[in-house]
Amino acid sequence: MEIIISFAIFFIFIILLFLVIRPSKFQSEKVSLVKHLESELSPYLSTSLIVTSIVNKTGTSGTCFSIPNLPETKGLKVVVKDKDKKSVNAFVSSDSKLFVSQPAGFFNIYYNERLDEANFTISPPGCQNLTLADYQLGLINNLTFVSLNKTSQLAHDLGEPAVYNSIKTKFGVPANSDFGFFLRDAANEKIVYTENKEKLGSSVEVYAEEFPISYIDDKANLNQGWINIQVW
Repeated sequence: MEIIISFAIFFIFIILLFLVIRPSKFQSEKVSLVKHLESELSPYLSTSLIVTSIVNKTGTSGTCFSIPNLPETKGLKVVVKDKDKKSVNAFVSSDSKLFVSQPAGFFNIYYNERLDEANFTISPPGCQNLTLADYQLGLINNLTFVSLNKTSQLAHDLGEPAVYNSIKTKFGVPANSDFGFFLRDAANEKIVYTENKEKLGSSVEVYAEEFPISYIDDKANLNQGWINIQVW
């Protein structure tokens, strides 16, 4: 009888030990996976934004002006904003000239491959071609931010089963683990999220962490937010 009681106590001890160790092991593995995904997602979602400024010193009353476009921005889309950070119609012509639909003043110029250029046309004959003496070009900065466009695209791709599996492989996620994420803005609203996480049942054990980011949208607006990564 004593042997049976001792065995029962030992058996219960083993079960309790398993219940204590398993969550700890689960959390340790998932913490490592989240950290790994953070290191993978940061460069994957990042984009280069070339920023400069220009002052048109002519003060003329024309409708627009043009300057030679920056050689290092070839093939990139452009967004131009005035001193009040309001978008100004602008485009780069086939002969690499930047046309701006304002006669004079201070402007910030942004270049990136994923910007949403305004759909408009300026008539070049009506624009003043500025010489180097007519304008002052500011410093050219090459900055790195998270791209809202890339983030939205990744969230969409993770909702496609075939693509999701290839992304798991690309990011080095183990076959027996899954992941999702969401981006929330400064107002604490989810503006991008993955569908796979939203469909999980409440019984699934999920570990999550988030990290702050600076991200740009397709209008070259800089925003602050957080990316929350979940693994299960």
